[in-house]
Amino acid sequence: RFIIFLLVAAVVGAGGWFAYQRFVVEPQAAAQQPSYETVAVERGNILSTVSATGSIEPQAEVSLLFRGAGTVNSVLVSVGEAVKEGQLLAELDTTDQTLALAQAQVSQDISAAQLKKLEAPPDPMDVAAAQAAVEVAQAGVSSAEAALASAQVSYQALLSGPTAAQQTINESQLRQAEIALNQAQQAYNKVKDQPDVGMYPQAAELQQATVNYEVAKAQVAKTEETATQAQLAQGLNQIAQAQSALRQAQAQVVNAQNNLSDLLAGPKQEDIDIARAQVRQAQLSQLQSENSLANSRIVAPFDGVVSQVNIKQGEQSANGRPAIVLTDLNGFTLKVLVDEIDVRQVAVGQSVRL
Repeated sequence: RFIIFLLVAAVVGAGGWFAYQRFVVEPQAAAQQPSYETVAVERGNILSTVSATGSIEPQAEVSLLFRGAGTVNSVLVSVGEAVKEGQLLAELDTTDQTLALAQAQVSQDISAAQLKKLEAPPDPMDVAAAQAAVEVAQAGVSSAEAALASAQVSYQALLSGPTAAQQTINESQLRQAEIALNQAQQAYNKVKDQPDVGMYPQAAELQQATVNYEVAKAQVAKTEETATQAQLAQGLNQIAQAQSALRQAQAQVVNAQNNLSDLLAGPKQEDIDIARAQVRQAQLSQLQSENSLANSRIVAPFDGVVSQVNIKQGEQSANGRPAIVLTDLNGFTLKVLVDEIDVRQVAVGQSVRL
């Protein structure tokens, strides 16, 4: 019986193993068996791709700001607005800059006119006037010399006193005046008893004869007097004044002659050089004023779209902070980070797919 049991167990095990092999192992082996496809060999290209990530940026984007400080007077654009090259976008208060530019233009006009006047030939009318001024100054010297001579003669007369001839003349005039006075008195005596004697000509003649006598008498007394210290001092003072006037007249002659010579000779080269330098200085001042005025404005450098506006009307501009950002949307640039392993596979002219 034991043997029969062993035979039965052997038969069952063999059947199980056969079933396992038939239904489990063989299907799995069949499933793992590789399949092959046969094709004809041809020459062609092998495609290789490189993948990378990056960012898209516009080709042109600028941050615009005021180069000068001041109060924002106007903001003429808003975010998203399309603008053209040269269009005014914003402006500061330019009152001071405008006045400075006007002043610089006036200064340039003045300096240019002065240079033109220096380089122009002398005007015949100016030459004639300068020659007349020389003649007038020379006449003034002659007059001053005559005044000095007269003052010196008067002073010498004070020192020496009257001459004998002058005394004789004065005494003769006194005797004539005395005779005329006696004759007038006799004529008046004939009509003095008349009630209206003052209306007669004899009264007027007597009065005039009396005055003439007193004058002649005083003249004789004066010639007999010696000069006082005050009179001598006054005479010296007149001489000093005449000498001073003569020196001034001589100086005027020299000045007039120098002016005429300078006019005929024309301006000096150093004066022309100075005038030209002043013209250049005025031009530089005008350029500086124009630049200061331009620095108070923001103008679009190219066609684009306003992407940022960081200023408001009435506030103070801040140097260094972008006031307006302008973007050109007509072209873009793609910046990607390529792995160093793949860099050797990238070359100029390869197609790119976004």
